[in-house]
Amino acid sequence: MKRLWIILVIALSVITPATAQYGRTSNEAEIGVGLTASIFASYASASVCVVHKPEFFGFGGGTKAMIGIGQRDFYVAPYGRLELGWLYLGAGPLFLIQQPDDFTQLEGMVSFFSTLGFGIPLDSIANGKLVLDVGVDASLTPSPILVADSGNFIADLFASIIATAMGAILNTVKANVGIAYAAGF
Repeated sequence: MKRLWIILVIALSVITPATAQYGRTSNEAEIGVGLTASIFASYASASVCVVHKPEFFGFGGGTKAMIGIGQRDFYVAPYGRLELGWLYLGAGPLFLIQQPDDFTQLEGMVSFFSTLGFGIPLDSIANGKLVLDVGVDASLTPSPILVADSGNFIADLFASIIATAMGAILNTVKANVGIAYAAGF
């Protein structure tokens, strides 16, 4: 337990001055663009959020939009957001606006969206700062059905079920990287 407190004190002493050096005000608006990718799909993403953060801890909300690069599908995720220094956590619903080309029965799909990442300040620009956004998203987006074809019906059946399930799980987790501009108001 003592080690945990030592690590926590060291982490807070490193992160707090780094966020304070950019002159954070109590309210901040951020707009960003990035790339989000899973095992099966890549998305161009754009996000906007507003956070009330008087000190180290903050809360707010935002919206992330993702457009499929290969499938031309489109998703919008409004979410609530918590911040602790550079670390952020968000969660909300994920709405399918335009379904992927290869899928026909997904009209009006609503899923979950969660995000965890770091907004690392890079440089001060005008009244704000340039931020490197690196994180992980979790959302249920369509994944293909994987079919094995070895000639053995029973083996193919089990292999297809396992491969499709693993593909769906791995497609849920998406890495994201982007650049954002944040300004206080």
